[in-house]
Amino acid sequence: MCSNLEIGLKSAFSLQMLKNKIFWLKIERVSPFIILAVLGLAVLNVLLTVFLAGLFLARANSQPKYSVSLVSDGISITQPSANQKVTGQTPITLSYLDGGQFSQVKFFVDDTVGLELAPIGSNEITFSLDTVEFPDGNHTLSFEAITHQGEISKDEVGVIFTNDQEASRE
Repeated sequence: MCSNLEIGLKSAFSLQMLKNKIFWLKIERVSPFIILAVLGLAVLNVLLTVFLAGLFLARANSQPKYSVSLVSDGISITQPSANQKVTGQTPITLSYLDGGQFSQVKFFVDDTVGLELAPIGSNEITFSLDTVEFPDGNHTLSFEAITHQGEISKDEVGVIFTNDQEASRE
């Protein structure tokens, strides 16, 4: 068995060796507050990474996207298909062959303007429709594209909102 003196000497010797090995870090001069701040930032970094990963996974598992493609005489809704059921936040992607020919694109839910878009020459615009804002049941989604010359092209599709709720919009 070791005496208290031997344990104390071994501990002091081990402590001195540890100090010699990490002297270049100058640990003895670093404030405990700085160490806590660095540890706190490391914890925040981990939490932020976990949060962003969860957000990414939630978006990856969201509803199928809508896409709208331009045909020679206007726009055509290619998704959702007729009578498709949609729920919650639903991403909508409008795709154009030549977005520069339009001055404006309007999106409607049941003949009410839900969103006015100003194409800026890109071939795609993405936005999200919150179907919870509308009562469950049959709805008509439609788009209206207006060219710089004032010509209007329209297309529509009937879909079903299924959020398991009563009418939520007054």
